[in-house]
Amino acid sequence: MKSFDPFQPGVMPRSRISTRGMALVSLAAVLTAAGGKISVPLPFGPVPMTLQTAVVLGSGVLLGARRGAAAMTLYMLLGIVGLPVFANGGGIQSVLSPSFGFVIGFIPAAWLTGRIFEVSVQQAERLGRAARAELAARAVSCLAGMAVYDAIGVLGLYLNINYVMGHATGLHGAVTMGLLPFILPDLLKIGAVVAVSSILSRRTRPPG
Repeated sequence: MKSFDPFQPGVMPRSRISTRGMALVSLAAVLTAAGGKISVPLPFGPVPMTLQTAVVLGSGVLLGARRGAAAMTLYMLLGIVGLPVFANGGGIQSVLSPSFGFVIGFIPAAWLTGRIFEVSVQQAERLGRAARAELAARAVSCLAGMAVYDAIGVLGLYLNINYVMGHATGLHGAVTMGLLPFILPDLLKIGAVVAVSSILSRRTRPPG
């Protein structure tokens, strides 16, 4: 049976795709903001622990590369113009926050997650292995998205601490504050995204 994604173009008439796509993008941006409000400050660094990365990866898998990235771009712009969607509020001053590099990382993370999943599923379908490969494709795409998110976020944290906050620190210090404490929670989030997105796919898959 061919894999079915309810969020992909072609399921609805072309006249309704744009409206539906914008609604899904907006919903993902709202969920990202909501995930940021479930925030746990950490005593050893300026980056809080939130549920946002799960939404970012889920947006890539469920909405696809372009819509996932569009949702994260919308989320970031809403925060910059002043809406309190970030974990620490909102406004143009947020770009100087130590954690803003992670917000920037949401966009390529969602795109890469969606793109790897799309390509992986397409290749598996051509080989007739969609059912077996889909779960692995979800996991691999989420791991790749998380990796690029962490890389951009840690780099942004390093630059902020050194050149905005004015505290000399090495890259190792930025990794210690912005990556190491989050490895296990992020792996758990990836597992949750893989499980939930798989369930949603099965429940929306047409009979046949």
